[in-house]
Amino acid sequence: MSDSPVLASWELGLRLRERRDAAGLTATVAAKQASCTQGYLSDVERGNTKIAPKKTGSPARGARVQQGRGRRTA
Repeated sequence: MSDSPVLASWELGLRLRERRDAAGLTATVAAKQASCTQGYLSDVERGNTKIAPKKTGSPARGARVQQGRGRRTA
């Protein structure tokens, strides 16, 4: 990860989005499983918001959920 806080936020968001996509989860389902709002998760994934230290596990929990639950049906 980068030393730049802006770039680090963007990289974290990109990695979370990649994990969520790989698990086949919608943002709504991932947010519910991470106990945060879909808007918050979306902002984190786009690098538009920094994650508060106490919330660091929230979006990450949503990205690690078991595949098969809440999967996209594209």
